[in-house]
Amino acid sequence: MKLTTKSRYAVRVLVGCAIFEDRGLITVKNASRHLQLSPKYIETIFIELKKANYITSVRGHRGGYKLALRPEDITIYSVIMAMEPIDGLAPRRDNPDALSRFVYREVWYRAGAELKMFLNDISIADLIEEKGGIEEIKKTDWYKDYNKEELEEKRNLGL
Repeated sequence: MKLTTKSRYAVRVLVGCAIFEDRGLITVKNASRHLQLSPKYIETIFIELKKANYITSVRGHRGGYKLALRPEDITIYSVIMAMEPIDGLAPRRDNPDALSRFVYREVWYRAGAELKMFLNDISIADLIEEKGGIEEIKKTDWYKDYNKEELEEKRNLGL
């Protein structure tokens, strides 16, 4: 398993989709603004999450993305594997060196197996519940700022 920036942002995107699920679709523009990443990079993450069937999309002027699965059915491990499908913390090499095989088996393989079990036990819903649930998150300044920016944007567009 490869823990990359892309897989970390994919988890954040899915948490955001779960938190804002009652508000409809998540746009690339909004996700980009709130994650402070380029729209092109966010679009890449959305596309990969869609290929993995975690989200669905709606095309058009008011299009965007939403969860295709329940947050409790999406584990952090499965998201990481969807973004970077490499199992194990260190790549296994065909090395005849007995010491290398020993270290791989006793350290990296076991550490990877423990990390896999740990991350497989945490769902998107678990992350949200750790913060008190969606209702508690809605009371945070972060959530309020998101709403404020979105309302201003709609006013500017005449919606």
